[in-house]
Amino acid sequence: MTTHTARHATLTLEVKGMSCGSCEARVNRALAAVPGFHSARIDRAAERVHIGYDPTVAMQLEFATAIIAAGYSATLPPSPGAPSLTPPAVGPHCKGADDPVCPDPEQVDA
Repeated sequence: MTTHTARHATLTLEVKGMSCGSCEARVNRALAAVPGFHSARIDRAAERVHIGYDPTVAMQLEFATAIIAAGYSATLPPSPGAPSLTPPAVGPHCKGADDPVCPDPEQVDA
């Protein structure tokens, strides 16, 4: 779902692969690095990220790409020709809070 006003838009992406607070922190930092980013509300249980951004600065694809670069999959809202973007199957992915791949969120570098 996407909504727009003059300089504010919201976008909801489906994000798969987040299993702990460190994952959420990594996704949030990746999104914050996109110019035009305003805010994010991450709902790990529903596998959704709600993003507020300036549509005159950022495009939806930039947010999906940032999430993928952080190691998760992201699906853009349904629209004709919108791709489902999935990271390549390389390297370990977080398997939960006790997984050494996912350190404390305070110590994770995006």
